[in-house]
Amino acid sequence: MSYQYPPPHQSPQQPYQQPPRWSPPPAPARGGGVARNFFGTFLALVLTPIGITLVALGAEATGRWEGYQTSDRLGPNLQLIGGAFLLLLVAALAAMSPVGTMLAGLLWGLIPGIAGLLLPDDTAEFLTDLSVLPRDTRIALSMWAIGGGLFVVGALLFGAGLAAGLRRR
Repeated sequence: MSYQYPPPHQSPQQPYQQPPRWSPPPAPARGGGVARNFFGTFLALVLTPIGITLVALGAEATGRWEGYQTSDRLGPNLQLIGGAFLLLLVAALAAMSPVGTMLAGLLWGLIPGIAGLLLPDDTAEFLTDLSVLPRDTRIALSMWAIGGGLFVVGALLFGAGLAAGLRRR
């Protein structure tokens, strides 16, 4: 009788080999950290005041709709949408540079917002005396600072940057 396979007592004993241990793949190298942080911070510091100004102008213009008959309802809405989009972009920049978003929230929102809440008369006087801005912009920003809008935007941007920074760790 012939066997296809060698009989069990004739098979060589091979030691049990454990499968290789799994290890996660190496993380991709993230280059350009300094340039990325600088670029993100620069964009956040430039886009934040533009977004805040657009939102303040749009909010101030929509406040006039009740008392006055105005035909321009598209312009203020576009200002609000454009400003909100820029502020959303600044919050999204926290993925690139959390420090930039936090710094923009602190400088353009929290500090002037706290000043507007604690010292409303002085803040309104300071903002309305800025001759570099058009009159409507100065009035809209002073109303927004006194009403707490700057504080809210600053807190949200600072929080977005803080959350992104903590998430990276």
